[in-house]
Amino acid sequence: CSVGGSTRACRSTPAAVAGLSNVIGVAAGQAFACATKSDHTVWCWGYSGQGRLGHDPSTDPNDGGTPLCATGTCNPTPTQVVLADGGGLGGVDSVAAGGGTACAQGGSGVICWGKDDNDQRGSGTDDDGGTAYLPPSAVAGLAGSSAISVGSNFSHACALSASVMSCWGDNFEAPLGHDPTTDGDILGPTGYRYRNPTSVPVHDDTTDGGVSNVIAMTALDATTCAVRSDNTLSCWGFNCAGVCGYALASNCNN
Repeated sequence: CSVGGSTRACRSTPAAVAGLSNVIGVAAGQAFACATKSDHTVWCWGYSGQGRLGHDPSTDPNDGGTPLCATGTCNPTPTQVVLADGGGLGGVDSVAAGGGTACAQGGSGVICWGKDDNDQRGSGTDDDGGTAYLPPSAVAGLAGSSAISVGSNFSHACALSASVMSCWGDNFEAPLGHDPTTDGDILGPTGYRYRNPTSVPVHDDTTDGGVSNVIAMTALDATTCAVRSDNTLSCWGFNCAGVCGYALASNCNN
């Protein structure tokens, strides 16, 4: 149901998502999707486990017709992301999604919702497995952010503010841009190390001041990349497939 509509069957051709108009941006995570509308609201649909649609999943229908929804809830109808006070999330310029987590960026900063098993929501805590519903919450210290990206599998996220990056969440393969064994990361219940973004500069291999002058970025599974204003590219994190662009033997997992 992450493609929208009442049918749960896979679609081989594109089809409009019913109930959505004036869309200016879209992002897709694991079995769900979210759209930003021209009125700067965010609407999500699909699998709602862990609150990845931005509202309490207990209010959605339990659909046992598919393996994914047999133990959770699905909502094929786009619904607005709801804050803890019951009001709809507004003032959003863009939305990013990956895995079971989504984040929205706007004038007031970054707000995230959904799965939080490695603090990829940036709340400073983790919920020991990511199964409990938590209302959308702000990520501290990121007011004025101009871009966001959420990793698709290994639970980390990054934001761009004044051309400087901050990253948070799972740091097992160092996608946050610092050494997870020496830089004070928190050891999570599954052995992964995570950290919120309040004091997490992203380092490259030539300076200690963080990656600056960034104009574009992306968070992948366990790898992060940034383009700078001089059109150079830096990548860090998981490199066992060569995704960081340098030799495998000496840099795997650095």
